[in-house]
Amino acid sequence: MRWSWLGAAALAWMLVACEDLATKATLDEVMTAWEAEIDPTFERLSQEGEEAFAQGWTAERVRWLQAVEASVPGEGGDLTKADGAAAIAYTWGSGMLVYEGTHQAYLRDGSFSVSEGFYEPVEALGLDAPEFLSVDQYTRFLRQYTGKLWRERVQEPRFAATGIRDTAARLEIADGFESKEVRCHLIERALLQQFEDFEADGLTDEVLSYQAACAGEAADAIAAQYQELRAQREGHAIEVFKSVDGFDLEAHIFVPEESVATKPMVVWMHGGGWLTGSWSWCGPCVFFKDAGYPVVQIEYRLRGRHGTPIRAALEDTWDAVAFAREHAVQYGGDPGRVILAGFSAGGHLSMAAAAFATQGEPQRPDAVVSMSGCVSVEDDYATRMAGGPDEAAALSPIHHPSDGLPPLFLINAKGDHLCDFDLARSYAESLRERGNDVAFMPIETGGHFFLRDRENVPPTRAAVLEFLESRGF
Repeated sequence: MRWSWLGAAALAWMLVACEDLATKATLDEVMTAWEAEIDPTFERLSQEGEEAFAQGWTAERVRWLQAVEASVPGEGGDLTKADGAAAIAYTWGSGMLVYEGTHQAYLRDGSFSVSEGFYEPVEALGLDAPEFLSVDQYTRFLRQYTGKLWRERVQEPRFAATGIRDTAARLEIADGFESKEVRCHLIERALLQQFEDFEADGLTDEVLSYQAACAGEAADAIAAQYQELRAQREGHAIEVFKSVDGFDLEAHIFVPEESVATKPMVVWMHGGGWLTGSWSWCGPCVFFKDAGYPVVQIEYRLRGRHGTPIRAALEDTWDAVAFAREHAVQYGGDPGRVILAGFSAGGHLSMAAAAFATQGEPQRPDAVVSMSGCVSVEDDYATRMAGGPDEAAALSPIHHPSDGLPPLFLINAKGDHLCDFDLARSYAESLRERGNDVAFMPIETGGHFFLRDRENVPPTRAAVLEFLESRGF
């Protein structure tokens, strides 16, 4: 349910100050005025300290609930006073939940936190209210409230042991609600988030359980999407290349139908910020498939699925290279020519695997192609993924230039706000100064996801293949 945003500050003032108007405002008019005022009001109040914010924000809730109660029905509208009151109350609850983060941003101080008991009025608001699932503000509040619970709970080791850490925590939270309708709504959202972040990786019987408990069109749609994702596993070889901490990590191997000569093996590393991603996020690896290279698409440990830091992903990268080398002949590849390629976080892992492995080790790639890869993992986000500033620095190739590296091809776009273009260019230059065979391809448009611009695809593909073929790959 949505109501249009219109400038109506004057009407709002009249509602509060002139209750004895001959003609009362309709419920639709009240909600229109509320929607026009509520965001600017929150923006202003969120800059205040905790006590002033709580008092002012609660006063706004009372003010508008009184206006709803005093309103008269409009003509032809299906909005009820209960719906209007719910929208106002749950927007208040959402504001309480996001105040801490908003005020942190205002102060530029991540250490700010609200006092104990701040959220108690929110928990008394009515969390389990299926009658308001059609009210956008209630479902938004549910997402924010369960997100707060998730952030508090997801770090528990028991969720990491499931192999679907983020999703398992969300599903447990959903199960804590009494209303079947609310539970099903939250489970649906958890599974949709799983599909977005990890596709079907790691799921076992979660979708079937949801379909049995929440039968209906929404559950059928989730089940159909799950089956489509599972179908990606068909038609190619799948092997476990590594078992660690109870997890079986899979390698998905795609072999060209026709091959006139033994080709190098390509190990493809998906992106996703070391947090999310799936082996099936192939993207640019179609370059290699179309050119006849056998491609090994691997899954590696992720913070969101396994609770692990970047170093675990790097260890998995090394083991994937060794696996490809050991099984190359079986799949029509050359064990002496293993190319490690990746996008974004996968590009970083590809460069790091070359930079931090010892020459001659089977884990070390024979060539690297990095697309939008990060040569430094020291921004706030990446440092958290790494496990702290010291580890982030240790995992940043830019701080560890060396000689004797395999051929490297770095492709980075100007305007990339996730993996810095200038740092990547500087890293390439420092490696060349040490005598390494390094090519750097600048992309003018498109930023981090430059390959979403179709005009960038043909020249990138041509440059990648020319680089590899000119070096015997």
